[in-house]
Amino acid sequence: MMIGGVGSFKNPRPADRPPQGSFESIYGTPPPPARFSNQPSFKSISGSPPPQTRSISESGEHVHISVRVRAFNAKEKERKAVCCIRMIGNETIAVHPDKPDKRFTFDSCFWSHDGDVVQPDGARISAGPGKGMDGATYADQLTVYQTLGKNMVARAFEGYNNTLFAYGQTGSGKSYSMFGYSPNVGIVPRACEDLFRRISELRSGPNQARFRFQLSLQVFEVYNEQVRDLLRRQINPEGLEVRMNPRTGVEVLNLTEWPITSHRQLLERIAIATKNRSIAATQMNETSSRAHTVFSINIIQQERDVKGPGEHMERKSKINFVDLAGSERAETSKLAGGRFKEGTAINLSLTMLGHVIQALVEREQRKNVAVPYRDSKLTFILMDSLGGNCKTTMLCNISPVDYDETVTTLRYAARTLQVKNRPKINLDPTAKLLEHIKNESERLEEQLDGAGDALPDEVDHMSREDWEALKKQMEEDMQARLLENQRLLEESNKSWEERLREANERAAQLEAEERAAAAAAAAASIMTGVPQ
Repeated sequence: MMIGGVGSFKNPRPADRPPQGSFESIYGTPPPPARFSNQPSFKSISGSPPPQTRSISESGEHVHISVRVRAFNAKEKERKAVCCIRMIGNETIAVHPDKPDKRFTFDSCFWSHDGDVVQPDGARISAGPGKGMDGATYADQLTVYQTLGKNMVARAFEGYNNTLFAYGQTGSGKSYSMFGYSPNVGIVPRACEDLFRRISELRSGPNQARFRFQLSLQVFEVYNEQVRDLLRRQINPEGLEVRMNPRTGVEVLNLTEWPITSHRQLLERIAIATKNRSIAATQMNETSSRAHTVFSINIIQQERDVKGPGEHMERKSKINFVDLAGSERAETSKLAGGRFKEGTAINLSLTMLGHVIQALVEREQRKNVAVPYRDSKLTFILMDSLGGNCKTTMLCNISPVDYDETVTTLRYAARTLQVKNRPKINLDPTAKLLEHIKNESERLEEQLDGAGDALPDEVDHMSREDWEALKKQMEEDMQARLLENQRLLEESNKSWEERLREANERAAQLEAEERAAAAAAAAASIMTGVPQ
């Protein structure tokens, strides 16, 4: 990176320059980001707003909080457990024979404990209004989706980013709510179906040529504070790097972005990613998630000729489904060895998530606090989902038998209810972004051309060797930024058809690599006699 504004360097700063000694006062630019790479798979997973957005809620909107209580499992039925939860409308009440009732009010409450009937095909549906305990009405998978998931899909087509967190103790029903099983499928598969149904509706009849769409999928898990790509598990098994890009937000480097062209392909990719998740049996749950998993569907929607012939408008949005690993107590789950380490990492990251939520609540109370997003990989990657440019929902799943753990979850949910996001419609930022990129490129080139060997006065405390090393590093970073700007400018000049063709070619390449990897694993299995 080159320097401007001091010594013999060009492009001096104006009179209202930053304070002496600051990075910008010395170098003429903000602090450099981590070095860019030319890998085409660098994508933002955070959904950070582009330079041009339109807000419809400047004061913010709170995170939507829902609570769902599950039915007894086989072990609980066997020991004749007693339900510690009551639900009346949007109020959830935790009851205990020796403790006072704890009452909480949320945006929606789902009673899925009893009051249901099983259809011949295995589907669980409500037996009717008021058929559950204390007159509660059973909430089946479709009811949960229509209340939470359907709006997420609709908002994505409007241009909003959306995130759904599934939170709760291990074994509380998070994965069932998110994915379920046939015929009781959960929010994610229903949202995928709804997504392509809406695309089909928008492109039917006279609108067939008016709307065009590009979809892609990214899936990763945070396991022991390592980010793992679940669409290509063999790539970087030690974890992917996460860094902040000042232009596009948080990035997961080399994370696979799989182009999606059909509902069936989307479900197939999600199934492959799900198979690659870190799952293990514990005392509390036979299929316990040992990592936090994020499924991100990226949507680019182009409406043609909306401002006149050849004047198109693009909306970019994403839907994040976050299946959080369940909190667990070591003495209850009887964890040991590697499982204990996993449990410790899970609990620590959930604690960091709690710290972020608490800081956001205090910030809404006009307190001057720093939000510790960077304390955890999960909160860093999803920082826009809490307090940023996103419409966020948290579905808190609770156990009907563990009073103390359930009250902890409900308190967590009540605190999160106070968090406010600033969602915006993500409109096409091309014109403003290109102007910014061009201006920055010109400035960087001037600073590189104007480099001198004199030691600037403001860093005269450094040795000549240290200064030369720093200057070399900064010049390399600036060259990398220029290369990234050039790539972005070239990308902006591509037509929709060119981008679509490249996406299809990338998908074909990924599938070929996947087949080659499978063939290599099969060959290794034959040679060693050990399944790969």
